[in-house]
Amino acid sequence: MIFVSPRPTAEAMSALYDLHYFDGTGDYGNQADEGGMLANASGYLARTHFIVRRAS
Repeated sequence: MIFVSPRPTAEAMSALYDLHYFDGTGDYGNQADEGGMLANASGYLARTHFIVRRAS
């Protein structure tokens, strides 16, 4: 695993990962589908469960 040192402050993280990062309306983040990660959360969760089952 890789991490940043020193760790960003909570304020810095909030600035990077605001609501627009997750809803697909910002300049970055998940823009592949309308609504971004929030609209597709159930699909991501189902895919994650599938991967975990296969890896076990």
